[in-house]
Amino acid sequence: MDFIGVIATASDPPGVDQQRWIDSISKHPALAPVAPRSGINPFTKQPQLYAAHPAAARVIVHGNDVGTMSWAQDDSNQIDVFGPADLVAPVAEEIAALLGATFKPELPRAPEAVVSSLAVSSRMRSSGMAGNGSP
Repeated sequence: MDFIGVIATASDPPGVDQQRWIDSISKHPALAPVAPRSGINPFTKQPQLYAAHPAAARVIVHGNDVGTMSWAQDDSNQIDVFGPADLVAPVAEEIAALLGATFKPELPRAPEAVVSSLAVSSRMRSSGMAGNGSP
């Protein structure tokens, strides 16, 4: 799933209140908690139920899981947003408004080949090479 942006406040701290975010997961119709998953404990080799962090949510649009929102894993007080932007961004904007925050979309990134080409072109210009390859 693609990262599409964050829900954040203008200043951090205080940032988004984590408990308000967790409370909104059960209250907003387009959000649902991430269900626990069964797995095998690698140490005991016994079945075990693994619970998701309570600040992780599924984004549901028209009855379908289309994305996720989860508390940022760094020290920031913000929510990371994932999924198709056309479906998930409107929900992120609603949640941001409820939390007194803003949804900040991720800026599109240039494809790797374009970035590499620009870097080579920049080095060529700074070394005095013209577009024809001669100094």
